[in-house]
Amino acid sequence: MNKKMKKTRLIILVVSLVVVICIGVLGAFYFNYHIVYNGNAVVCAEEAKLCPDGTAVGRNATNKCEFDKCKDLEYCDTNKSCNVGNCYLFDDNSRTYCYSGNPCNKCSGGNCDLLKTNPVQIVCGR
Repeated sequence: MNKKMKKTRLIILVVSLVVVICIGVLGAFYFNYHIVYNGNAVVCAEEAKLCPDGTAVGRNATNKCEFDKCKDLEYCDTNKSCNVGNCYLFDDNSRTYCYSGNPCNKCSGGNCDLLKTNPVQIVCGR
């Protein structure tokens, strides 16, 4: 075997080794990514998003830690009561809707007046 042939074999061996290492690293990354997002090993930040109706939703591990969708507002009036929460009229909506929790939390600084109307009207900033 001459010197040129040995050098060519060495180059082929080194290039092959680099290709195998690259495939291994990329394969490990791909495998790890799919275990984290397609398996049950996902851990999301413990955060909550406050929904317009006063309820809260958390992050969903099966949806890449995105927040769950808030449910649609449940509208109410003197003839239709709420399944959850109480019926209020807020400044942000022309219709009354059900709200869970302290309705003053929707106001800046948590300050509001509850007008004794039916349904109760919330006036922020007083």
